[in-house]
Amino acid sequence: WFNPWYLLWLLPVALLAPDWRLRALAVGFALLAPLTYLLQYDARLVVPAVFVPMATLAAFWHGALGLGRTSQPTGSVVAGAESADASSGTDRA
Repeated sequence: WFNPWYLLWLLPVALLAPDWRLRALAVGFALLAPLTYLLQYDARLVVPAVFVPMATLAAFWHGALGLGRTSQPTGSVVAGAESADASSGTDRA
């Protein structure tokens, strides 16, 4: 299901990443992935030893992965609807 040698392409590509956190994630994953061989592909051991630390770090550094919040206009949709109702003279209560 997962072979660590798949990550061979990741390291050269990671060197091109502009953010050091993204490079650190790639290197960390490449260093932890060979544990899959030592743990003999047992998912009960590989997931907590390899994938959970990387997923935790990725969640902590979500901005480096481009997973940050998108910029939204000020005010929410609900607030915008309420202000539109107020300007038109209607009352929602």
